[in-house]
Amino acid sequence: MKTLHRHPTFIGCPAVNNTKSEKCLTLPDTKDPCCTLVLCDVSLDDHDASKSDDNDDPPVLRLLSVTPVNSSAVTLEISQPPNTTLEAESSLDGSIWSPAPLEGATVGSLEGGRTYHFRVKTGSTVSNVVQATVPAAKLIPNMCEYKGKNYTRGDEFHDGCAAYCACGKLGVECATIECPTDFGLDVLDPHCLSWETQPADFVPSPPRCCPETVKCKDNGSCIYAGETFPNWADIPAKLSGCEQRCYCEMGNVTCHAACPPVPATPPPDLPCGPRQAILSHQPDDDCCLFWMCPHTDFTNNLPINGFPPHPGNQDPNEIKVHTLEAIDDSTVRLIFSVPGVLVGLHGRVELRYTSDRQNSDPATWEQQVLAPPEDLIATPELEFELGSLQPDTTYKIKIYIVMRDLQNSPVSNILTVKTLPRQTSTTSYPPEIPVDPELRVAELNATWVKLVWRTFSEFELQFIDGVQLRYKEPHAQVFSATPLIHRAVTSYVIEDLKPNTLYQVGIYFIPFPEQTTELRAQESIDITTAVENDPYSFELVVDVHHVKMSSVELTWSGVPYPEDKYINIFRAIYQSEGEREDFSSFKVAKRDSPPNTLVQGLKPNTRYHLWLEAYLTNGRIKKSNVKDFTTKPGVVPASDSLQGKLEATPLVEGSDYYGALVAVSILATLAIGAVIILGLILAKKHGHNKAPITAANHRKAQSAAYDNPSYKVEIQQETMDL
Repeated sequence: MKTLHRHPTFIGCPAVNNTKSEKCLTLPDTKDPCCTLVLCDVSLDDHDASKSDDNDDPPVLRLLSVTPVNSSAVTLEISQPPNTTLEAESSLDGSIWSPAPLEGATVGSLEGGRTYHFRVKTGSTVSNVVQATVPAAKLIPNMCEYKGKNYTRGDEFHDGCAAYCACGKLGVECATIECPTDFGLDVLDPHCLSWETQPADFVPSPPRCCPETVKCKDNGSCIYAGETFPNWADIPAKLSGCEQRCYCEMGNVTCHAACPPVPATPPPDLPCGPRQAILSHQPDDDCCLFWMCPHTDFTNNLPINGFPPHPGNQDPNEIKVHTLEAIDDSTVRLIFSVPGVLVGLHGRVELRYTSDRQNSDPATWEQQVLAPPEDLIATPELEFELGSLQPDTTYKIKIYIVMRDLQNSPVSNILTVKTLPRQTSTTSYPPEIPVDPELRVAELNATWVKLVWRTFSEFELQFIDGVQLRYKEPHAQVFSATPLIHRAVTSYVIEDLKPNTLYQVGIYFIPFPEQTTELRAQESIDITTAVENDPYSFELVVDVHHVKMSSVELTWSGVPYPEDKYINIFRAIYQSEGEREDFSSFKVAKRDSPPNTLVQGLKPNTRYHLWLEAYLTNGRIKKSNVKDFTTKPGVVPASDSLQGKLEATPLVEGSDYYGALVAVSILATLAIGAVIILGLILAKKHGHNKAPITAANHRKAQSAAYDNPSYKVEIQQETMDL
């Protein structure tokens, strides 16, 4: 061990000022190792051996160096205070700064061959500026360089979990990765306020950058008195009590007092003394308590001498006001009593009021009339609410009792009251409130559907002016809408729908005019109408077989059994290419007959279009598919062609009807003419002169001519000549 020896003339170390400051250092004295010096406002050199290794002072935000990594990224060396979040900025000219993506200590997405200015900041603290030049990118054919890595054209890769990139002709192109668990979650659960990933400790890592599922963490429901209530639902009075109105709001139960506060002592304006006042319920309110006087009959209101006052001596201003208070920003309540002698008489109450302080003439004030049932003043104490007033306004009010049979009606003095300021809701509702109307199908048919939904709560009804159902087919662009439905109705029938058709149906809530909050049912339902029961909805399918030079076999399928129940006649239609005229053959539908026929009389080596039409028993025509075929080449003899047509007796060609009818007509005409001529010839032959073949001696002379002698001579002459 080395021992230090003091000089014989050593007196002592100089006095040291014990100043404690962050800018002061205590160092060994270079002249005397046994002494120390205190130096302030100095900095230690990096190569000073006396530099302390343990520095308790917090580091200052400083950008030490910037080192290029490749043609698009640099690495920052930063000195920063602990527990701080840094942001990097870059600039090309040192004056206009823009945020630079900082991943760890690397800044990427830079352009090669350019000089950048870099700085970092945390909060309002900004570091110094360091300049660095990014090297130009090396052009490699069919290659891309991205953040120090080379990729072949056509390669696809992840840039962490921030983007998905591809190497193309124009370089590297990246698309930001957006997980489906970050948007569109209101479709999964419109009532959910916050979500969490499954599993909860999911860490994005390529290629698994997105969690598989998410779970609703908070749907805004509330737990009150051991029961769970959905967001915006009212808490039943049986749980909250009638003294307050409570509802669930974003996971918290908000309550408002339903009764006015009750003072500790009775108010001085009660008609009875404080000792007689009691806390009780009003006749129409079983919840709130009020200071009031116990019920007394008319004899308790007599003066000391026991006699009622004479009506002629009654003060016309004998209207005693017990309560005059503002209950909201547009309404005041008056509770007053009238003279007991007026009870049982017919009359009305007029309230005249004005907000004009300069107007002292009650005859010009506005007025409202309170008409008791049957215009009969039944009780001495009356209550009246004067509404439609302006907020935060002072009004002058005067009460008039207008009696039907009395002239000197009582009036009150001029009263003064001020309405409350305009009420601002302590709860601000969002522009849209999602609700679940529980829309469902109650009944369904081929052309109509009956939809039902739940009854809406009082809270929801304050935002609903009407309900409307809108529906459309999936490929349609425009919704069809029902008329406006009353908000109390919970069912509706949509008619005139198509059979066996898919429809999207949603319920929409029509808000009140100038309403800033709307209810929205974000989920629609899909319905499919029933299939219409049509036995004739079968499909007729034809096919061809055994194609020859002049004939083809036609078969069909799809016709229900029995065939003659649905079809009367089959018509086979065929047409050759290049010809406009088509030819037809017919076959009568018969039960248990084979579903085929032979079409003949075709031309060789000719392409034909063939289809089948079925004349249904309901009067409609059903058409089959079209088959194309080409007959085989060859020459068909005329006899074969004629024989082929005659053999197709079940199928009579429509084009032969006219010629056959003409031929039959000609033959019939010739036959009729021949018969007539033959008849004429026969009639002419039988019409020549005839002689009797009976002998003369056998004749009977019975006529007068026979007795004439001259006639006898002539007969004899003729007989001799024969």
